[in-house]
Amino acid sequence: NVMHGFFSGKFAAKQHAEHYGLCAFGHTHCVTEYNIPKYPHGQTAWNIGCLCNLDMEYDAARPGSMAQRHGWAYGVVNERTGDFVIHLAREIGGRYVCSTEINWY
Repeated sequence: NVMHGFFSGKFAAKQHAEHYGLCAFGHTHCVTEYNIPKYPHGQTAWNIGCLCNLDMEYDAARPGSMAQRHGWAYGVVNERTGDFVIHLAREIGGRYVCSTEINWY
């Protein structure tokens, strides 16, 4: 499931995991994830950040805007088994940090 997102606040990833299961969403402009240990891959929601202007006037007085980050999701699917890995890239100090090591055992 890939969606815009429906919940906001610091528990948005948890709420998406509980309601939609495995999903990637935006909406909050934050980079977080929440996993409920369940099923083979867990029940995880990835809050994938954004690539928009984060200096939005309507959001200036909202404390939650301090957690907003530029970022995106990427991953790999093992075609043989259907297993997958999703990573979250994020901007840290003006540079994007991505995890690149994926090993299938």
